[in-house]
Amino acid sequence: MRLVLALLLLLPGLALAQSSPYPALYDVARVAADDVLNVREKPDAGSRIIGTLAPDQTGIEVAETNDDRTWAQINAGEQRGWVSLAYLERQPGQEGFPAIRACFGAEPFWALRREGAGWLYSAVDQADLLFDETWSAPALGRLEPYGMTLSNDGGTAQAVIRRELCSDGMSDRIAGLTIEMILTSGRASRLVTGCCSLTAP
Repeated sequence: MRLVLALLLLLPGLALAQSSPYPALYDVARVAADDVLNVREKPDAGSRIIGTLAPDQTGIEVAETNDDRTWAQINAGEQRGWVSLAYLERQPGQEGFPAIRACFGAEPFWALRREGAGWLYSAVDQADLLFDETWSAPALGRLEPYGMTLSNDGGTAQAVIRRELCSDGMSDRIAGLTIEMILTSGRASRLVTGCCSLTAP
């Protein structure tokens, strides 16, 4: 009985320890002012260069790292690439669930963007909707998944967001969060799925 109780007391700590530190925002560091940080096709110093980052570039979204955490996967234009973590510095204040700036999906195309304290939902087949964020929190006793409720005079949107690699299916770009959201207006509801980003599109 004591063993079971001890394990139950450890569960919240285990959930915390197993939570992924990604996605997260980083800044370029330790690169000379007259140099650039190369973005490579693969996590290898000999791999093909597909882009560069300026020595003072900030707000770079890292979706994941390689197994030994020496390379970080980021977006470079419309494709994904890898940069050496030795030249990136994690921005402070990212201990909790990532601060999402935008979510998006395809077929149908839709987007959810942070607008001040609220969110703007847009889709190809309906007028834009501005929502207030009325609730957001992680699952009880855990850091994820993360839930969010949005509302306006005409309806609600309820979302569940998870740390998981995600692609919009239309490009080679990558995101570190997935979203499932049910929008309800009157008696009509729709479920949309997609990816979320820490940076504005």
